[in-house]
Amino acid sequence: MTITANSTEYTVSIQFINDRGQTKTIDDGDFKKLTFESSYFTPFMRGQLQLNNTNQRNIFQTPSLAKVNDYDMSTSGGEFIVIRIQQTSNPVTQQKITILSETYITQNIEIGSTDGEKVLKYFFVNIDYGPLMYTKMPWSTNNYIDDPVHKTTAEKQILVSDAIKHLLVNLYDNKSHPESIIDMKNWDESSSKIEYTLNNQQPPIIGLRHLMSKYVSKKHHDMGILTQNGGLYQLNSLNRLLKQASGRNLAGAIQIETEDIRKPYSNKRSMTSTFSPVHISNINIIPQKSTLGSDIMIDHSVSSYNFIDKEFKLFNEEGTISKLKEDITSYTTNREAAVQEANINKPNKFILSSFEKSKNQNSYTGRIVLQQKLINTSEKLSIPILGNLYLKGSNFVNIELTGIPHNQKMRNISGLWFILKNTTVLRPGKFQSQIICGRLDNEKV
Repeated sequence: MTITANSTEYTVSIQFINDRGQTKTIDDGDFKKLTFESSYFTPFMRGQLQLNNTNQRNIFQTPSLAKVNDYDMSTSGGEFIVIRIQQTSNPVTQQKITILSETYITQNIEIGSTDGEKVLKYFFVNIDYGPLMYTKMPWSTNNYIDDPVHKTTAEKQILVSDAIKHLLVNLYDNKSHPESIIDMKNWDESSSKIEYTLNNQQPPIIGLRHLMSKYVSKKHHDMGILTQNGGLYQLNSLNRLLKQASGRNLAGAIQIETEDIRKPYSNKRSMTSTFSPVHISNINIIPQKSTLGSDIMIDHSVSSYNFIDKEFKLFNEEGTISKLKEDITSYTTNREAAVQEANINKPNKFILSSFEKSKNQNSYTGRIVLQQKLINTSEKLSIPILGNLYLKGSNFVNIELTGIPHNQKMRNISGLWFILKNTTVLRPGKFQSQIICGRLDNEKV
Protein backbone atom coordinates (compact mmCIF):
# COMPACT_ATOMS: atom_id res chain seq x y z
CA MET A 1 0.00 0.00 0.00
CA THR A 2 1.06 3.60 -0.59
CA ILE A 3 0.87 6.30 2.07
CA THR A 4 1.36 9.98 1.30
CA ALA A 5 2.75 12.08 4.17
CA ASN A 6 4.73 15.33 4.22
CA SER A 7 4.40 15.54 0.39
CA THR A 8 6.30 12.24 0.09
CA GLU A 9 5.10 8.80 -0.97
CA TYR A 10 5.90 5.81 1.24
CA THR A 11 5.37 2.21 0.21
CA VAL A 12 4.41 0.19 3.27
CA SER A 13 4.26 -3.60 3.34
CA ILE A 14 2.87 -5.33 6.45
CA GLN A 15 2.46 -9.10 6.58
CA PHE A 16 1.28 -11.29 9.45
CA ILE A 17 2.51 -14.86 9.93
CA ASN A 18 0.88 -17.06 12.58
CA ASP A 19 1.93 -20.34 14.21
CA ARG A 20 -0.15 -22.28 11.67
CA GLY A 21 1.96 -21.00 8.80
CA GLN A 22 -0.83 -18.79 7.50
CA THR A 23 -0.06 -15.33 6.17
CA LYS A 24 -2.10 -12.17 5.77
CA THR A 25 -1.12 -8.92 4.05
CA ILE A 26 -2.55 -5.71 5.47
CA ASP A 27 -4.20 -3.50 2.85
CA ASP A 28 -5.39 0.12 2.78
CA GLY A 29 -8.78 -0.80 4.23
CA ASP A 30 -7.20 -2.47 7.28
CA PHE A 31 -4.38 -0.03 8.06
CA LYS A 32 -4.83 2.89 10.46
CA LYS A 33 -1.47 3.77 12.07
CA LEU A 34 2.05 2.55 12.86
CA THR A 35 3.99 3.74 15.92
CA PHE A 36 7.64 2.91 16.65
CA GLU A 37 9.54 3.63 19.86
CA SER A 38 13.25 3.27 20.62
CA SER A 39 14.81 4.04 24.01
CA TYR A 40 18.23 4.01 25.60
CA PHE A 41 16.81 1.62 28.22
CA THR A 42 16.66 -1.26 25.73
CA PRO A 43 18.24 -2.29 22.43
CA PHE A 44 14.86 -3.50 21.15
CA MET A 45 12.52 -1.41 19.01
CA ARG A 46 8.93 -1.49 20.22
CA GLY A 47 5.81 -0.35 18.47
CA GLN A 48 2.09 -0.50 17.89
CA LEU A 49 0.07 -1.31 14.78
CA GLN A 50 -3.53 -0.11 14.64
CA LEU A 51 -5.94 -1.88 12.31
CA ASN A 52 -9.46 -0.89 11.33
CA ASN A 53 -11.83 -2.95 13.48
CA THR A 54 -15.16 -1.61 12.27
CA ASN A 55 -17.81 -4.33 12.67
CA GLN A 56 -15.07 -6.55 14.20
CA ARG A 57 -13.61 -7.05 10.71
CA ASN A 58 -10.16 -8.05 11.99
CA ILE A 59 -11.02 -10.16 15.00
CA PHE A 60 -12.97 -13.31 15.83
CA GLN A 61 -12.72 -14.43 12.20
CA THR A 62 -12.43 -18.19 11.80
CA PRO A 63 -11.12 -19.59 8.50
CA SER A 64 -13.91 -21.19 6.53
CA LEU A 65 -13.65 -24.85 5.59
CA ALA A 66 -13.96 -23.96 1.91
CA LYS A 67 -11.09 -21.45 2.00
CA VAL A 68 -8.04 -22.98 3.63
CA ASN A 69 -5.99 -19.85 2.85
CA ASP A 70 -8.15 -17.62 5.04
CA TYR A 71 -6.08 -16.15 7.88
CA ASP A 72 -7.00 -16.75 11.51
CA MET A 73 -6.14 -13.52 13.35
CA SER A 74 -4.80 -14.31 16.80
CA THR A 75 -6.36 -12.71 19.86
CA SER A 76 -3.48 -13.45 22.24
CA GLY A 77 -0.28 -12.35 20.49
CA GLY A 78 2.69 -14.40 19.36
CA GLU A 79 2.29 -13.69 15.66
CA PHE A 80 5.15 -12.43 13.55
CA ILE A 81 4.78 -9.10 11.75
CA VAL A 82 7.07 -8.36 8.82
CA ILE A 83 7.18 -4.59 8.17
CA ARG A 84 8.93 -2.85 5.29
CA ILE A 85 8.82 0.89 4.65
CA GLN A 86 10.27 2.46 1.51
CA GLN A 87 10.45 6.13 0.59
CA THR A 88 10.07 7.30 -3.00
CA SER A 89 13.22 9.38 -3.48
CA ASN A 90 12.69 10.14 -7.18
CA PRO A 91 9.04 10.59 -8.31
CA VAL A 92 10.07 10.40 -11.99
CA THR A 93 12.02 7.13 -11.90
CA GLN A 94 10.09 5.85 -8.87
CA GLN A 95 13.42 5.04 -7.21
CA LYS A 96 12.89 3.95 -3.60
CA ILE A 97 15.00 4.02 -0.44
CA THR A 98 14.35 1.35 2.19
CA ILE A 99 14.13 3.01 5.60
CA LEU A 100 12.87 -0.02 7.53
CA SER A 101 12.80 -3.77 6.90
CA GLU A 102 12.33 -5.74 10.12
CA THR A 103 10.46 -8.67 11.63
CA TYR A 104 8.64 -8.20 14.93
CA ILE A 105 6.71 -10.41 17.34
CA THR A 106 3.38 -9.39 18.89
CA GLN A 107 3.28 -9.15 22.69
CA ASN A 108 -0.28 -8.06 23.31
CA ILE A 109 -3.51 -7.20 21.50
CA GLU A 110 -6.13 -4.70 22.65
CA ILE A 111 -9.50 -3.66 21.30
CA GLY A 112 -9.94 0.09 21.48
CA SER A 113 -10.90 3.22 19.59
CA THR A 114 -9.05 6.10 17.96
CA ASP A 115 -10.78 9.32 16.90
CA GLY A 116 -14.14 7.65 17.48
CA GLU A 117 -13.36 4.62 15.29
CA LYS A 118 -12.96 1.04 16.50
CA VAL A 119 -9.39 -0.24 16.15
CA LEU A 120 -7.41 -3.35 16.93
CA LYS A 121 -4.07 -2.49 18.57
CA TYR A 122 -1.15 -4.86 18.07
CA PHE A 123 1.78 -4.18 20.42
CA PHE A 124 4.98 -5.59 18.96
CA VAL A 125 8.71 -5.74 19.70
CA ASN A 126 11.86 -6.61 17.74
CA ILE A 127 12.03 -10.35 17.03
CA ASP A 128 15.31 -10.70 18.97
CA TYR A 129 13.35 -9.98 22.14
CA GLY A 130 11.26 -13.12 21.63
CA PRO A 131 13.85 -15.69 22.78
CA LEU A 132 14.73 -13.53 25.78
CA MET A 133 11.13 -13.38 26.92
CA TYR A 134 9.63 -16.71 25.90
CA THR A 135 12.53 -19.19 26.17
CA LYS A 136 12.83 -21.28 29.32
CA MET A 137 16.33 -22.69 29.64
CA PRO A 138 18.73 -23.66 32.44
CA TRP A 139 21.71 -21.31 32.47
CA SER A 140 24.48 -20.50 34.94
CA THR A 141 27.84 -18.77 34.92
CA ASN A 142 29.15 -22.01 36.46
CA ASN A 143 28.86 -23.51 32.97
CA TYR A 144 31.95 -21.50 32.04
CA ILE A 145 34.08 -22.53 35.04
CA ASP A 146 36.20 -25.67 35.12
CA ASP A 147 35.24 -27.91 38.03
CA PRO A 148 33.06 -25.31 39.84
CA VAL A 149 32.22 -27.71 42.66
CA HIS A 150 35.75 -27.50 44.04
CA LYS A 151 36.15 -23.74 43.55
CA THR A 152 35.78 -21.05 46.19
CA THR A 153 33.05 -18.42 45.89
CA ALA A 154 35.51 -15.88 44.46
CA GLU A 155 36.95 -18.42 42.00
CA LYS A 156 33.50 -19.24 40.63
CA GLN A 157 32.85 -15.64 39.56
CA ILE A 158 33.35 -14.50 35.97
CA LEU A 159 33.39 -11.02 34.44
CA VAL A 160 29.89 -9.54 34.14
CA SER A 161 30.66 -8.51 30.54
CA ASP A 162 31.53 -12.15 29.74
CA ALA A 163 28.40 -13.39 31.49
CA ILE A 164 26.22 -11.10 29.35
CA LYS A 165 28.00 -12.28 26.22
CA HIS A 166 27.67 -15.97 27.15
CA LEU A 167 23.97 -15.58 27.95
CA LEU A 168 23.19 -14.01 24.57
CA VAL A 169 25.35 -16.45 22.60
CA ASN A 170 23.79 -19.43 24.38
CA LEU A 171 20.28 -18.06 23.94
CA TYR A 172 20.58 -17.63 20.18
CA ASP A 173 22.57 -20.89 19.84
CA ASN A 174 25.58 -19.23 18.22
CA LYS A 175 28.34 -20.80 20.32
CA SER A 176 30.49 -21.66 17.29
CA HIS A 177 30.15 -18.16 15.80
CA PRO A 178 29.59 -15.62 18.61
CA GLU A 179 30.72 -12.81 16.29
CA SER A 180 27.50 -13.32 14.33
CA ILE A 181 25.53 -11.65 17.15
CA ILE A 182 28.22 -9.89 19.25
CA ASP A 183 30.17 -6.83 18.08
CA MET A 184 33.52 -7.82 19.56
CA LYS A 185 35.10 -4.42 18.76
CA ASN A 186 32.42 -2.59 20.71
CA TRP A 187 32.18 -4.75 23.80
CA ASP A 188 33.64 -3.01 26.86
CA GLU A 189 35.06 -5.40 29.41
CA SER A 190 33.85 -5.05 32.99
CA SER A 191 35.79 -4.89 36.22
CA SER A 192 32.85 -6.37 38.13
CA LYS A 193 32.47 -10.13 38.49
CA ILE A 194 29.51 -12.33 39.29
CA GLU A 195 28.26 -15.84 39.96
CA TYR A 196 24.69 -16.12 38.74
CA THR A 197 22.16 -18.84 37.93
CA LEU A 198 18.72 -18.40 36.36
CA ASN A 199 15.94 -19.71 38.55
CA ASN A 200 13.81 -22.55 37.27
CA GLN A 201 11.42 -21.43 34.49
CA GLN A 202 12.76 -17.87 34.58
CA PRO A 203 12.96 -16.15 31.17
CA PRO A 204 16.48 -15.06 30.17
CA ILE A 205 15.39 -11.40 30.06
CA ILE A 206 15.36 -11.49 33.89
CA GLY A 207 18.97 -12.65 33.91
CA LEU A 208 20.01 -10.05 31.33
CA ARG A 209 18.53 -7.23 33.38
CA HIS A 210 20.24 -8.46 36.54
CA LEU A 211 23.62 -8.77 34.82
CA MET A 212 23.34 -5.29 33.33
CA SER A 213 22.61 -3.89 36.79
CA LYS A 214 25.91 -5.36 38.01
CA TYR A 215 28.03 -4.06 35.14
CA VAL A 216 30.94 -1.71 35.93
CA SER A 217 33.34 -0.92 33.08
CA LYS A 218 36.96 -1.94 33.58
CA LYS A 219 38.79 1.23 32.53
CA HIS A 220 36.63 4.04 33.92
CA HIS A 221 34.26 2.17 36.27
CA ASP A 222 31.17 3.46 34.44
CA MET A 223 27.66 2.20 33.86
CA GLY A 224 27.04 0.20 30.70
CA ILE A 225 24.40 0.48 27.98
CA LEU A 226 23.42 -2.47 25.76
CA THR A 227 22.61 -1.54 22.16
CA GLN A 228 22.05 -3.19 18.79
CA ASN A 229 23.59 -2.00 15.54
CA GLY A 230 23.46 -3.86 12.24
CA GLY A 231 22.04 -6.92 13.98
CA LEU A 232 24.94 -7.10 16.46
CA TYR A 233 24.78 -6.51 20.20
CA GLN A 234 27.12 -3.85 21.58
CA LEU A 235 28.02 -3.21 25.22
CA ASN A 236 29.31 0.32 25.70
CA SER A 237 30.42 2.14 28.81
CA LEU A 238 29.21 5.69 29.36
CA ASN A 239 32.78 6.82 28.72
CA ARG A 240 32.85 5.25 25.26
CA LEU A 241 29.45 6.68 24.33
CA LEU A 242 30.51 10.20 25.29
CA LYS A 243 33.88 9.97 23.54
CA GLN A 244 32.25 8.74 20.32
CA ALA A 245 29.34 11.17 20.52
CA SER A 246 30.54 13.23 17.55
CA GLY A 247 31.61 10.18 15.52
CA ARG A 248 30.14 6.69 15.39
CA ASN A 249 27.35 7.49 17.87
CA LEU A 250 26.21 10.67 16.08
CA ALA A 251 22.85 9.78 14.51
CA GLY A 252 21.83 13.13 13.00
CA ALA A 253 21.48 16.87 13.40
CA ILE A 254 18.64 19.29 14.21
CA GLN A 255 18.65 23.05 13.70
CA ILE A 256 16.39 25.06 16.01
CA GLU A 257 15.36 28.15 14.07
CA THR A 258 14.75 31.53 15.73
CA GLU A 259 13.89 34.91 14.27
CA ASP A 260 17.57 35.85 14.59
CA ILE A 261 19.40 35.00 11.34
CA ARG A 262 22.82 36.28 12.42
CA LYS A 263 25.66 33.78 12.64
CA PRO A 264 27.56 33.65 15.94
CA TYR A 265 31.33 33.37 16.17
CA SER A 266 32.46 30.11 17.73
CA ASN A 267 35.85 28.52 18.30
CA LYS A 268 34.25 25.07 18.61
CA ARG A 269 35.25 22.44 16.08
CA SER A 270 32.77 22.58 13.22
CA MET A 271 30.73 19.45 12.49
CA THR A 272 29.57 18.58 8.99
CA SER A 273 25.86 17.82 9.34
CA THR A 274 22.68 17.94 7.31
CA PHE A 275 20.26 19.63 9.67
CA SER A 276 16.55 18.91 10.06
CA PRO A 277 14.97 22.34 10.71
CA VAL A 278 12.40 22.93 13.44
CA HIS A 279 11.11 26.28 14.74
CA ILE A 280 11.83 27.15 18.36
CA SER A 281 8.10 27.63 19.02
CA ASN A 282 7.64 23.85 18.61
CA ILE A 283 10.36 22.95 21.10
CA ASN A 284 9.48 21.98 24.65
CA ILE A 285 12.25 22.49 27.23
CA ILE A 286 11.93 20.19 30.24
CA PRO A 287 14.00 21.61 33.15
CA GLN A 288 16.46 19.51 35.10
CA LYS A 289 14.85 17.79 38.09
CA SER A 290 17.83 17.87 40.40
CA THR A 291 16.06 19.93 43.11
CA LEU A 292 12.86 17.90 43.38
CA GLY A 293 14.05 15.65 46.19
CA SER A 294 16.80 14.94 48.65
CA ASP A 295 17.75 11.61 47.03
CA ILE A 296 18.48 12.68 43.44
CA MET A 297 21.57 14.72 42.50
CA ILE A 298 23.36 14.47 45.82
CA ASP A 299 26.31 12.44 47.12
CA HIS A 300 25.70 8.68 47.19
CA SER A 301 27.44 6.34 49.63
CA VAL A 302 27.33 2.54 49.69
CA SER A 303 27.04 0.57 52.92
CA SER A 304 28.25 -2.91 52.01
CA TYR A 305 28.26 -6.15 53.98
CA ASN A 306 30.40 -9.10 52.88
CA PHE A 307 28.63 -12.14 54.33
CA ILE A 308 31.61 -14.37 53.50
CA ASP A 309 34.17 -12.36 55.51
CA LYS A 310 31.54 -10.89 57.88
CA GLU A 311 32.81 -7.35 57.13
CA PHE A 312 31.02 -4.01 56.79
CA LYS A 313 32.44 -1.34 54.48
CA LEU A 314 31.36 2.20 53.64
CA PHE A 315 32.25 3.58 50.17
CA ASN A 316 31.95 7.36 49.98
CA GLU A 317 34.25 8.96 47.40
CA GLU A 318 33.15 7.39 44.09
CA GLY A 319 29.52 8.46 44.41
CA THR A 320 30.03 12.17 45.01
CA ILE A 321 28.83 15.02 42.80
CA SER A 322 32.40 16.39 42.63
CA LYS A 323 33.68 13.00 41.37
CA LEU A 324 30.92 12.86 38.75
CA LYS A 325 31.90 16.31 37.47
CA GLU A 326 35.55 15.30 37.40
CA ASP A 327 34.72 12.17 35.36
CA ILE A 328 32.63 13.97 32.73
CA THR A 329 35.36 16.60 32.34
CA SER A 330 37.94 13.86 31.71
CA TYR A 331 35.76 12.29 28.99
CA THR A 332 35.27 15.44 26.89
CA THR A 333 37.18 18.58 25.97
CA ASN A 334 36.11 21.93 27.46
CA ARG A 335 32.94 20.30 28.86
CA GLU A 336 31.63 19.63 32.35
CA ALA A 337 28.78 17.58 33.80
CA ALA A 338 25.39 19.25 33.43
CA VAL A 339 24.67 19.10 37.17
CA GLN A 340 22.92 21.95 38.96
CA GLU A 341 23.41 21.42 42.66
CA ALA A 342 20.71 22.83 44.87
CA ASN A 343 22.09 24.49 47.99
CA ILE A 344 19.15 23.21 50.00
CA ASN A 345 20.18 19.62 49.19
CA LYS A 346 23.96 19.90 49.62
CA PRO A 347 24.00 18.67 53.26
CA ASN A 348 22.03 15.56 52.27
CA LYS A 349 23.50 12.16 51.42
CA PHE A 350 21.85 9.03 50.08
CA ILE A 351 23.09 5.69 51.48
CA LEU A 352 22.67 2.51 49.46
CA SER A 353 22.67 -0.85 51.25
CA SER A 354 24.26 -3.79 49.48
CA PHE A 355 25.53 -7.32 50.05
CA GLU A 356 28.47 -8.98 48.30
CA LYS A 357 30.32 -12.28 48.11
CA SER A 358 33.76 -10.87 47.32
CA LYS A 359 35.77 -7.81 48.25
CA ASN A 360 35.04 -4.31 46.92
CA GLN A 361 32.39 -5.44 44.44
CA ASN A 362 30.23 -2.46 45.41
CA SER A 363 32.90 0.24 45.59
CA TYR A 364 31.60 1.92 42.42
CA THR A 365 27.87 1.34 42.93
CA GLY A 366 27.35 4.93 44.11
CA ARG A 367 28.96 6.27 40.95
CA ILE A 368 26.85 4.04 38.67
CA VAL A 369 23.62 5.07 40.42
CA LEU A 370 24.57 8.75 40.19
CA GLN A 371 25.39 8.45 36.48
CA GLN A 372 21.99 6.87 35.89
CA LYS A 373 20.30 9.68 37.78
CA LEU A 374 22.26 12.25 35.75
CA ILE A 375 20.66 10.82 32.60
CA ASN A 376 17.17 10.45 34.07
CA THR A 377 17.04 13.92 35.68
CA SER A 378 18.91 15.83 32.96
CA GLU A 379 17.51 18.90 31.26
CA LYS A 380 15.60 17.64 28.24
CA LEU A 381 14.39 18.87 24.89
CA SER A 382 11.25 17.48 23.26
CA ILE A 383 11.57 18.08 19.52
CA PRO A 384 9.08 17.21 16.73
CA ILE A 385 10.74 16.53 13.36
CA LEU A 386 9.88 14.81 10.10
CA GLY A 387 9.77 11.04 10.52
CA ASN A 388 13.23 9.65 11.22
CA LEU A 389 13.77 6.09 12.46
CA TYR A 390 17.56 6.47 12.39
CA LEU A 391 17.64 8.69 15.50
CA LYS A 392 17.68 5.88 18.04
CA GLY A 393 17.85 5.89 21.80
CA SER A 394 21.44 5.89 23.18
CA ASN A 395 22.75 7.75 20.11
CA PHE A 396 23.59 11.46 20.07
CA VAL A 397 22.10 14.26 18.00
CA ASN A 398 23.87 17.49 17.12
CA ILE A 399 21.61 20.47 17.89
CA GLU A 400 22.32 24.01 16.73
CA LEU A 401 20.43 27.17 17.70
CA THR A 402 20.41 29.90 15.05
CA GLY A 403 21.25 33.50 15.90
CA ILE A 404 23.46 35.11 18.54
CA PRO A 405 23.20 33.49 21.99
CA HIS A 406 22.37 36.10 24.64
CA ASN A 407 23.19 34.01 27.70
CA GLN A 408 24.81 30.78 28.85
CA LYS A 409 21.47 28.97 28.65
CA MET A 410 21.25 29.63 24.92
CA ARG A 411 24.90 28.65 24.42
CA ASN A 412 24.27 25.34 26.16
CA ILE A 413 21.47 24.41 23.74
CA SER A 414 23.90 24.16 20.84
CA GLY A 415 25.90 20.95 21.03
CA LEU A 416 25.49 17.20 21.43
CA TRP A 417 22.43 15.78 23.19
CA PHE A 418 21.86 12.18 24.31
CA ILE A 419 18.76 10.63 22.71
CA LEU A 420 16.58 9.15 25.45
CA LYS A 421 13.57 8.20 23.34
CA ASN A 422 12.28 8.48 19.79
CA THR A 423 8.57 7.98 19.10
CA THR A 424 7.74 7.88 15.39
CA VAL A 425 4.21 7.79 13.93
CA LEU A 426 3.31 6.85 10.35
CA ARG A 427 -0.24 7.16 9.11
CA PRO A 428 -1.96 8.67 6.07
CA GLY A 429 -0.97 12.34 5.96
CA LYS A 430 1.58 12.13 8.76
CA PHE A 431 5.11 10.79 9.26
CA GLN A 432 6.59 12.46 12.34
CA SER A 433 9.09 11.71 15.09
CA GLN A 434 9.11 13.11 18.61
CA ILE A 435 12.66 13.13 19.98
CA ILE A 436 13.32 13.34 23.72
CA CYS A 437 17.00 14.07 24.37
CA GLY A 438 18.96 14.94 27.50
CA ARG A 439 21.92 17.23 28.17
CA LEU A 440 24.70 15.32 29.94
CA ASP A 441 27.39 18.03 29.77
CA ASN A 442 27.72 21.78 29.32
CA GLU A 443 30.32 24.08 27.89
CA LYS A 444 32.72 25.26 30.57
CA VAL A 445 32.07 28.87 31.54
